[in-house]
Amino acid sequence: MALRHMEGFETRQHLDYFTRLYNSTATTGAITAFDTGRKLGFSARATNFVFRTEPLVPSVENTWILAFGYKMESASTPAFAIKDAAGTTQLRLRWAAGTTANTFTIAVVRGATTLATSQEFQLGQWHFFEFKATIRTSTNGSYELRHNEAVVLSASGVNTADTGADGASVFEWNFGGSGIGFANLDDIVIMDNTGSAFNDYLGDKAIVGILPTTAGASTQWQPSAGTNVQCVDDPASGPNADFVSSNVLNDLDLYEFGNTTQVASDGTVDAVMVCCSAEMLNAGGRGLKIRFRNSGAATGDGPQFDVTLKGTIRTFPVIFEEDPAAVGAWTKAALDGGQFGILNFAEL
Repeated sequence: MALRHMEGFETRQHLDYFTRLYNSTATTGAITAFDTGRKLGFSARATNFVFRTEPLVPSVENTWILAFGYKMESASTPAFAIKDAAGTTQLRLRWAAGTTANTFTIAVVRGATTLATSQEFQLGQWHFFEFKATIRTSTNGSYELRHNEAVVLSASGVNTADTGADGASVFEWNFGGSGIGFANLDDIVIMDNTGSAFNDYLGDKAIVGILPTTAGASTQWQPSAGTNVQCVDDPASGPNADFVSSNVLNDLDLYEFGNTTQVASDGTVDAVMVCCSAEMLNAGGRGLKIRFRNSGAATGDGPQFDVTLKGTIRTFPVIFEEDPAAVGAWTKAALDGGQFGILNFAEL
């Protein structure tokens, strides 16, 4: 697998949802509003907000590819940081005001050293950026910044690892300090260069989130109130206290999701990420899996993830680079006709 993370902001329109998925101790401030998305759905608008991923790989990888949509209203000094597994910054993208009115620039920065600064970009409009960096010491590192798929900065044979050790696994967005102007962020994709797919630039993509709508073919987990789907279709306005629970091996809950009514003009669905929020109600641990069931009742499971913390809700993202039931590329018809759910797979 090379696709490590996606974010479109549709299903995490509350700080609680962010702290479940991202590093809760490093997430500060709040998203001010959710505006119309760059392409689809919503975008996040903030002036004083920081969020950091959990490590996206078990240790580190050297080469990473980032894509994101960005709109700045007034020139400020937000930054994006690529960090090692301990959360120490290796390399940054740093925004600053341009010399021309109503413009901003982006600099590639290692520690106190500015490696390069981009041309000026206009405030108040959407831009699509891609950044590829090999995080290595001495003269082994490299980076490339693209704007609307055209290269604007590039260098090789440079030090891009400020800690003195190769590799990265953590990524942090900082919208900047309070009162210095709003910015919008949307359509984040993070990949490394391992695997046979999703290991290099994808071009301009849209990330859109959808929620469960109705019960699927199996409802074996127990709802805390109402129906199973009512317990997991929390609206984006805030998390609810209801939930489904299971203490029986192989219990399966499946859910229908809203159709992908807004996709690329050719109907392409590149990949799917399913997020499951879970906690232990009692001491102990459980292993869970995300299951996909297609319209023909064929199924495929994602990798097992382990839930071990009593009283702490955490979100586990599972990425499907291909349709696990068909073992092939996703299609809009397969995704719209299928169901996702949670399988109580095995006790630890």
